[in-house]
Amino acid sequence: MIRGKYKGFFLCLEGIDGAGKTSLRAMIREWFNSQGIDVVVTREPGGTPLAEKIRAIILEDRNEAMPAIAETHLFMAARSVHLENMVLPRIEEGELVMSDRFCDSTFCYQGAGRGLPLSQLIEMHEMSFGPFYPDLTLVLDGRPEVFRKRMAERGQDALNHFDTMGEEFHNASREMYRLFVEQYPDRYALIDAEQPPEQVFAQVIPYLMQIETHMRKRPVIE
Repeated sequence: MIRGKYKGFFLCLEGIDGAGKTSLRAMIREWFNSQGIDVVVTREPGGTPLAEKIRAIILEDRNEAMPAIAETHLFMAARSVHLENMVLPRIEEGELVMSDRFCDSTFCYQGAGRGLPLSQLIEMHEMSFGPFYPDLTLVLDGRPEVFRKRMAERGQDALNHFDTMGEEFHNASREMYRLFVEQYPDRYALIDAEQPPEQVFAQVIPYLMQIETHMRKRPVIE
């Protein structure tokens, strides 16, 4: 399960909106810190000043329709900046990087959700970034109606453009995530995110322990 192509490790959290990535991210960071391992926490789109500016364009309220392919190019632009200036330098130096979303959000949202061919999205990704994928992606899984109730409790002001997409969009995106987990079990772990936060976290501890082992075996940085 744990790959670790670089000295460090690239861990990603994925799932449809309302799955609880923010809460889990904080718990994971606290766990690693308690083991004496620092975590660089980041997000997509965003993670660097320039990428955050692109994020604002993507998620802002829109006065005109944005085609799915235009949206995808913006995500790819933000990802390129994020990867080059944040993720790669740190994992090459032996750090543990945890990102809230990465390429799978594009595959599932712009692909299954918005109807672009998955093969086209994968080709765009690999033309831009080669065969670079996270070492491990934790997919927080659950029914959209359960997560939508959670989002409603957060209040409308906390919602972004993708939070307000319809049930069909989120169901299609969820099924694509589940398909990736089934097809690539060496790169993904499916987590039942309908459970209370403590039970969700308990499911990921075995994976965190594997990452911890990898980080302690990494080459010493001179």
